[in-house]
Amino acid sequence: WKGFLSLVPDDSIAYFNIATMCMEVGRFEEALQCARRSVELNPNSVTAVQTLIVALIYSGRTKEAMERLGSLLEKSPDYPPAFVALAVAHFIEGSEEKGLGYLERLEGMGYRCGPALHSSLKKIIASDNKAAARRVYGYISKSRHSLPEMERLFDQE
Repeated sequence: WKGFLSLVPDDSIAYFNIATMCMEVGRFEEALQCARRSVELNPNSVTAVQTLIVALIYSGRTKEAMERLGSLLEKSPDYPPAFVALAVAHFIEGSEEKGLGYLERLEGMGYRCGPALHSSLKKIIASDNKAAARRVYGYISKSRHSLPEMERLFDQE
């Protein structure tokens, strides 16, 4: 993608894809920079804004992520990935009740969020914030969205 960007430097999709790849390998600051650029180039892209939000969360900027989530949900009030991110952000901040409320809302929407929560836990662990990861897992385990493989993530520590 970086070679592509040397030819087409203002392609928001390329920045979006780089941000996504960086998050998958735990390079959260780089993901954050690319996600910000993707949103700058295409501010109306819900997926670009969502990618920026999760990059903010994994980079330890949950307050900013939560502010952006409010704006995103005003534009796209039934966007399940935003509610997953909001639940995770609240869990990181220690707001169990609010986080669980968003998971219940997702359940009411028919959205199965266990895999997304599992992915979030992996990234929180990769961000080297193990205390937050354990807190988030503790809250998730109280919901119907916990998966057996979530607990195994902590066996690898």
